[in-house]
Amino acid sequence: MARSDVLISGVRGLGVEVAKNIILSGVKSVTIHDEGDCTLSDLSSQFYLNEGSLGKNRAEACVASLAELNSYVSVSAHTQSLTNDFLQQFSDKEAVVTCLEEVRHGFEDGDFVAFSEVSGMPEINECLPMRIKELGPYTFSVGDTTQFQDVGSGGTATQIKMPKDIEFEDASEIVSLARDLNTTLAAPLPSLDETLLSTLACTSAGSLSPMQAVVGAIAAQEIMKACSGKFTPIVQWFYFDSFECLPQSRSVSEANANALHLKADTAANAVRVMNPDFKIIPHSNRVGPETEHVYTDDFFSSLDGVANALDNVEAHPDRLSTLVKELPLPSSLAGVKVTPLEFEKDDDTNFHMDFIVAASNLRAANYGIAPADRHHSKLIAGKIIPAIATTTSLVAGLACLELYKLVQGHSKLELFRSSFVNLALPFFGFSEPIRAKTTKLNGRDFTLWDLFEVQGELTLKQFLDYFKNKHNVEITMMSYGVSMLYSFIMQPPKVTERLNLPMSQVQRRRTRRRPHRSLPAAQVNRGMAASGQTLEKITRLRFTVPATGSPLSPTSGP
Repeated sequence: MARSDVLISGVRGLGVEVAKNIILSGVKSVTIHDEGDCTLSDLSSQFYLNEGSLGKNRAEACVASLAELNSYVSVSAHTQSLTNDFLQQFSDKEAVVTCLEEVRHGFEDGDFVAFSEVSGMPEINECLPMRIKELGPYTFSVGDTTQFQDVGSGGTATQIKMPKDIEFEDASEIVSLARDLNTTLAAPLPSLDETLLSTLACTSAGSLSPMQAVVGAIAAQEIMKACSGKFTPIVQWFYFDSFECLPQSRSVSEANANALHLKADTAANAVRVMNPDFKIIPHSNRVGPETEHVYTDDFFSSLDGVANALDNVEAHPDRLSTLVKELPLPSSLAGVKVTPLEFEKDDDTNFHMDFIVAASNLRAANYGIAPADRHHSKLIAGKIIPAIATTTSLVAGLACLELYKLVQGHSKLELFRSSFVNLALPFFGFSEPIRAKTTKLNGRDFTLWDLFEVQGELTLKQFLDYFKNKHNVEITMMSYGVSMLYSFIMQPPKVTERLNLPMSQVQRRRTRRRPHRSLPAAQVNRGMAASGQTLEKITRLRFTVPATGSPLSPTSGP
């Protein structure tokens, strides 16, 4: 890929997404071509153009910003028509190989051959397998050899099996075949659904950056496959739509976003540059027990949607618990102090790369692996970028697609999709989300998304008695986060002590943190119904203290 020169024609929203990903992948050079000028509609399709770019050539307006993405890639703009001289930039002179009389070569177009013992043209003996073009039963062409000596004779040509090249016919040919096929049918389609076509045409006229990110990531990955020769490209064609978004026509005038991200301030500033009218509030707080007073139920209830761009949070405590159990006892580590090392991977001035080089070489020495210098180690780390650039672009676009459905007010679960994507294979799978598991309490269905609102302070015993009398369920296990508030397997003295304590005090003793006015995370994990049925993860509880109103009233959750 480092020796590849890529030409991208057209730098509207999709073209810019492709160019961005290819530049980040680290090819030799990228030339962006566009003969059109920037218009007002282009501003919504990408964020490398602004109001100052109106009337300017799109390629020239974007080239400076694109070049800043990767200083090791040469980025240039071409605003003239694509001529044969510009596209080819190679000599058309081809070398023709003629076999001995009455000896057929038996090759076909597209075969690869390697030469040996050719005199007069020694360079061809050292070449990689060359693709040939059959000219006849006794002759074939091996392409441009202007860099070699003029004439060669003798030698042997041996066919070499190479990875299969896949080429596809023009899409217009498929359209023509479909039209011809329709005329030959016994019952051809008499008419078209004009309403559907009008809706589709109006939707296709829009150009949204997140949707360009989806297609741009896929197209960029295909280019990287072509440059690297690894993985099979998409066979025939790829079709992507979101038909479920079409039925309702609604305009969105304003959207609120909450970036719960470690780089929220930087991301918010970048968003403001892309769209000055967009309202965004950055939060740099970590979402966890220590920020429970910030991200309360009141905070989340005020939002219309939440996008989680982090790892699976529930997996971290389990993984940490496993690591803690594997550590030696503190008594065996007298005098040893372990300090975690944290660093910003995108900052080249904090010497993190030097630490990585030193640590990796020490480990390599333990296993007899050849050490690597700093340049080689940084090159290895940099090869991760192409997968990150394309995959994250695709994931962000698909997440925005689901957000569009929420903003449009769609409530049917079958209109939403869970996505499973592997760009290398390539594999694209979409499925309908699974409905939340329900539990019946007194004829009413509850899920983990529902909760009971507990107004006012109650003791643990008062709450257990109320739940048993009201819903005919005896609670046998209840937790707050990872802390167990009540369980039937607890020692009797501990249970007796907690039964007469207020719920807020039970929570404070278990977590050693002062409870907030609203405690959203209490969970009824297990209970026994009057019928003898064991119920798992029944519902969530929110205790609000102090407050007025009924002692216990069920409330629908988010």
